[in-house]
Amino acid sequence: FGSSADQQLKRCATAFMDQLSAQLLQDGSLGRDHKLELREVPRNRWLLQAKVVGLVMVALAAAIVALTSASSASSGATGQAILTTLANRKAQVVSLTVANRIVLIYKPVSALEQASKGGLAAFYVLKPSRGSPWRTRAEDGFEPFADALGFLVVYPDSKNGTADLFWGYHEDIPFFTELAQRMQREYGVDPSRAYVCGWSTGGAMSLFLQNEVDVFTAAASVEGGARHLEEWNRERTGHRTLLFWNHADYPWLVGDYNDTLMALRHGGSTKASSIWPLPASEHVAWAEVRWYPPDARAELFEVSWATPAARFAAWSAEPETFWRDWPHQWPRSPPLTFSATEMIVNFFLKGTPVPA
Repeated sequence: FGSSADQQLKRCATAFMDQLSAQLLQDGSLGRDHKLELREVPRNRWLLQAKVVGLVMVALAAAIVALTSASSASSGATGQAILTTLANRKAQVVSLTVANRIVLIYKPVSALEQASKGGLAAFYVLKPSRGSPWRTRAEDGFEPFADALGFLVVYPDSKNGTADLFWGYHEDIPFFTELAQRMQREYGVDPSRAYVCGWSTGGAMSLFLQNEVDVFTAAASVEGGARHLEEWNRERTGHRTLLFWNHADYPWLVGDYNDTLMALRHGGSTKASSIWPLPASEHVAWAEVRWYPPDARAELFEVSWATPAARFAAWSAEPETFWRDWPHQWPRSPPLTFSATEMIVNFFLKGTPVPA
């Protein structure tokens, strides 16, 4: 082959490996050192194999078109278009090691453009018990918003990875401080636009961080209450917070509602100033957004809702069949009438989770 074809084939192969790596990262199958090794094999191994084969076929097809286009002017435009699509991906997923922990970073092209202008935002998304950054990345749905709005999504790991039931609270503060500093220094993150959120124990850690440090300027917790209250500094006012609470959830999973509200509003009013109703449905008995304006404590928005009793009973009897009614879930629409992901994005970037 001529040099032009060789270069195009090399570009195609490189793009294919990037795409394959991103897919394996999303499936939770790529090892921490970013080598193609099956460290966390999905339960449906055949599905992963099918995806790999499919990507290989796409890459081979693109390579054939690329080689053909090198010798045929009539097909050159088509081959170049395919190569451009593969090579110029809209985002990169990179890894960072901080204090011997892996951190995944979703970096869309739109975020790079935003960084060049200043004011780049970063969402730090904390995993739940026994979770991993790879699984959190696949489940929480922030990346399409990052593509459209131009922010980074950062997925840190806990000290012992999937062995950890909880985050380290005060023990983890140096890690988050170092991570935030590196994100500012190496990626241009605006420190006034660094936000932290999480689900379950990841949400509980987010609530703790908003009170204890100034590394993050806002926090959101989905089905995670205030934990380790003996470690909270009651002299601090905290940062603005968004809390999601399903009142049908088990207290031993989500925590105590009254304790959480008192921790977030300590010294301030525990009576909502405004309440906005959200639509009900067969999966949502009731839902509303409560607003507690800043006073002695930072501003709090609370999304309170409940799974209908009949749906909760059905889920309790057959959880695999009625998984849409799991009370500890990260709210998604559908099947619910509101999306935690969308509301968190609006809260962090626009100041309110309530649609205009």
